[in-house]
Amino acid sequence: MRPPHNGWRSAQTSKPLGFSIRIFLADGEPTGILLAEISNWTGKVLVAPRSQLDQLRKREEVRRTGVYLLVGPDPDDPSRALASIGEGDNVLMRLLRRSWGEAKDFWERTVAMTSPPAFAAIDARKAA
Repeated sequence: MRPPHNGWRSAQTSKPLGFSIRIFLADGEPTGILLAEISNWTGKVLVAPRSQLDQLRKREEVRRTGVYLLVGPDPDDPSRALASIGEGDNVLMRLLRRSWGEAKDFWERTVAMTSPPAFAAIDARKAA
């Protein structure tokens, strides 16, 4: 699931290369569900507030194999952020399970990086 190395640095000069990121505002709001595509990479990046988990579940991309971050304020120190990282064959199912547990109650936003449709979890672990 890593972007190709040559998408980041030139093999000949090891200088950084540019790449494009396209961001689609799924509901037209920059604070809502975002879908990002990175040039030369077949995966998708989805960003969504916890409050829009019902709308996120309508997106086919979130049902794929991938990794996700749960991000939110630290309950003990709101000036700091906490993050929890997970993976799943179906990211949505993992998010739904994690959305109700008290131990993971801190999160307000999720970032999911999902694979192309035919990519299996075992392939994702090998690529990482």
